Amino acid sequence: MRSKTRHERRFIVGFSLLTIVLTVVVMAIPPKPALTADTTEKQGASVDPAFPAERDRHLGPQDGKKTTTESEKTKDMGKGKSSEQPSEKVTPEQQLVEKARLTVEAFGTNPDLKEALRGDLKNPKGIFIIPQLLRGAFVFGGRGGSGVLLVRDEKKGWSQPAFYTLSSVSFGLQAGADVTQMVFLIRTTRGLEQFYKNDFKLGIDAALSAGPVGGGGGIQGVTADLLSYASSKGLFAGMALDGALVTVSNDSNTAYYGKEVRPTDILVKQSVENSKSEDLRAAVGKVIR
Repeated sequence: MRSKTRHERRFIVGFSLLTIVLTVVVMAIPPKPALTADTTEKQGASVDPAFPAERDRHLGPQDGKKTTTESEKTKDMGKGKSSEQPSEKVTPEQQLVEKARLTVEAFGTNPDLKEALRGDLKNPKGIFIIPQLLRGAFVFGGRGGSGVLLVRDEKKGWSQPAFYTLSSVSFGLQAGADVTQMVFLIRTTRGLEQFYKNDFKLGIDAALSAGPVGGGGGIQGVTADLLSYASSKGLFAGMALDGALVTVSNDSNTAYYGKEVRPTDILVKQSVENSKSEDLRAAVGKVIR
């Protein structure tokens, strides 16, 4: 009986030791790596051709075609963003030039002004454009705005723009506010020469008359140096600004051409230029013929 019990104990101990050894051996064996396209090709693993989806999953793209990885896509997107150039800042002077172009085009397409701008006045000396003339009044009134002047040269066409401001004050029983687009056609040499000064007054240093619109009598008998045309809320009519002060904007001229210049440098000598004025000059040439 004791011999039998001793054998059973030895069997249990031996079985336990064998179990422990097998467990240690199994744990020591490294796990088999997951099957990938690279390992499959290197190891020559075979995949059942009867299951193409399984084959494509393991082997990846066929015929040596290379796909773009996510990292490559991200890299390409990064390159695309870095290659984009930041938008160029538009200066106040260039904004004024663009607004002047739009004003000329609006005047030129209005049927009431076509005859006045193209037919009544042949070969004007120049054109002074104020895209926004602001007016406000409550007993005391005032007008103010910035504009550009272009001069016609028989050989070279329309000049580069020179920058000016216009301002006026008034007193009386008045109230209200509005925004007006203004175009002045310069008829005489005397009128043009006033713009070469630092400042001058309309109606005093240069005779000013409201230009006719809507067909009719034209400018026969008009002797003014300048003709003015105005558009307020889409309505076109002649407008006189006697006593208004026109002043050279030296700061704007300097900023636009990159150096200090006088109106004669821009309009007469034509010693400076800015290529960004080309659209305005073309628009004026199309409307004023």
